[in-house]
Amino acid sequence: MSAASQIANAANAQLSTGPRTEEGKRQSSQNARTHSLTAQHPAIPDEDRAAFDQLRAHLHAETKPQGALQQIIFEELLHSAWNLRRVRAMEAELNASAPDALLADAPPTNEGPAAKLDRLARHHTRIERTFFRSLRELKALQTDAALS
Repeated sequence: MSAASQIANAANAQLSTGPRTEEGKRQSSQNARTHSLTAQHPAIPDEDRAAFDQLRAHLHAETKPQGALQQIIFEELLHSAWNLRRVRAMEAELNASAPDALLADAPPTNEGPAAKLDRLARHHTRIERTFFRSLRELKALQTDAALS
């Protein structure tokens, strides 16, 4: 970087002080929050709580985790199963909102629907890997416990 660029950059930085109003601060605090697919804990809106609880009950009945370690792996399995559902819903919503843009031959822009679908596909792959790894680990622990 040249000296002139550094001076101009420093001068510009002095002008950028961030949000000043409470509304601006509140809005700015949510900038990084988009879909929460990478959150440590599942994002469960109040209107989806019943569906989440039902998924938990069904998975628990099928896998029957015993002990703390199996319960930890079960929670990872549940979290990834929930997020897989959410990714599919987000993909369907995106496809429905911009079907013509997805069919265009133009290269995807940074914020276009095709780029968003690409990011969702990467999340889907990562979450699916976690789901099946957790399922394998849980079943392996249960097999080891049954053999002991």
